[in-house]
Amino acid sequence: MLVGHAYAGAVIAATRSEKVRSLVYVAALAPDEGETVADVFYRAEPHPLAPKLAPDSHGLIWLPHDAFAAAFAQHASAEEQGLLAAVQRPIAVPASASRSNGRSGRTGRAGSWWPRRTA
Repeated sequence: MLVGHAYAGAVIAATRSEKVRSLVYVAALAPDEGETVADVFYRAEPHPLAPKLAPDSHGLIWLPHDAFAAAFAQHASAEEQGLLAAVQRPIAVPASASRSNGRSGRTGRAGSWWPRRTA
C-alpha cells in the first residue's frame, strides 16, 4: 500500500511495482491517465484567494509562506507556521508537466486510482 497526500498523490500514481496492491489518496491529486499535475491544478478557475504560483530562478514552485500556513498549518502557532513553511518541499516545473500514464493492471479509462481488474 502507498499513501499520498497533496502532490504526493500524483507521485504514488506513477508506481509500477506489482508489490503495491493499493493506493490511498488523502486529500491528494489523482490525475487521470495522460493528465499532468498542471492539468489537475487548472481543471477549473482558481479560487480568488488562491495564491499565484510561479517558478523561481531554479524552476521550483514554492507555496508562499502565508499561503502555506493557511493551507497546511492553520492551528499552529506563528513560530510553528514559519518553521513549517521554511522546510516545505517545492514542486519542480518538469514534474508538474509529466503525464500520468496509469499503472499496469489498471483500467485504461482513467488514472491509476481506478481499481485493478480482477479477471
